[in-house]
Amino acid sequence: MGWCREGTLRVLGALATGLVLAHTAVADPNAEFTVAFRAYHDAMEASHYVEAVAHAEKARRLGEEIYDDAKVTATLAFNHGYALAMMGVNRQATKVLKETRKLMRRAYGPDSAQLFRVEMALLNVVPEDEARGQLTRVMKLASQHLVEDGESMAELKLNSGMRYWWDRRAEGLLGEAAETFARLGKTEREARAQFWIGKIHLGRERFARAVESMTTVVELLPDDDSVALMARAHMVEAYEELGESDRATEHCLAIGQTVPWTGTAEYQPLFKRAPVYPRRALTRNTEGYVLVEFAVDEMGFVRNPVAIESKAVAAPGGDDLGVARDFETAAIEAARKFRYAPKFVDGQAVAVEGVRNRIVFQMRR
Repeated sequence: MGWCREGTLRVLGALATGLVLAHTAVADPNAEFTVAFRAYHDAMEASHYVEAVAHAEKARRLGEEIYDDAKVTATLAFNHGYALAMMGVNRQATKVLKETRKLMRRAYGPDSAQLFRVEMALLNVVPEDEARGQLTRVMKLASQHLVEDGESMAELKLNSGMRYWWDRRAEGLLGEAAETFARLGKTEREARAQFWIGKIHLGRERFARAVESMTTVVELLPDDDSVALMARAHMVEAYEELGESDRATEHCLAIGQTVPWTGTAEYQPLFKRAPVYPRRALTRNTEGYVLVEFAVDEMGFVRNPVAIESKAVAAPGGDDLGVARDFETAAIEAARKFRYAPKFVDGQAVAVEGVRNRIVFQMRR
């Protein structure tokens, strides 16, 4: 769940009072329930989600036996579902949280803050075919329970944009989040929103706009920040797609200066376009691979690529005769266009010999 889970924690944390603690004022005649309930909260605070699930499930079972109170029942169900969501067990979390949704509606009403928390938790776990409807429900309730230009609303928009980046609303939500974070001086959060806007542009082949967003990310964050480095890597791709290799080189060099050298075994290209599948291989229903060896120069360009190993395997009914050489030609041509972050020694970029990359040719099925 990654960044999306982090965003959920930020928003749900702002709404915690009154839901998770709603039933603590009830006299508790059962010590076992108290132990399980407290253990759940301790495990959640420590991010021990497997333990939290077990304790929440036990507290829910015991609490339903002890208390005849719809609000308590709904709260305990939420704790169970939320722990499952944080554990990453999405299918089970979705089932429990949908049960909780019904309980919350009966206990608190259809527009309550308590129900909003349930819908927020569901936002990160529902299957993709339910995503659009879930996002609509969350944003409708958010308009009633969050300040429109406040930090919690911005977190929700950021989380939603990252989680559902393919939805037509994602870019707008991320843009609004970035504006709010900028106004509040939340630089890291603004940069994260801009990063995801850039990824949307890149995915939709709007390369110039991707550069604009990623440039903002780099300007907002320290050079060694992981998000800034990823933004630079995406800018390498965008500039290469725009045919501006010199601009891409600036970012290849910046990454190379910042990221410690780890040797050729871990040396991967920043930009790598898929090779052109040879016509003869397609017509003969043949797949294979080529291991290419080359040097990477001081600017991150590939020099002198050669095929040192190749294999062509015909699928049933195919013929691999002569296709291995076609694969080698296509792989070498593709490798010439790779871009790398150069190796730096004592502050100077140096060439690297003996870099290898395995290029696979596989037909779509």
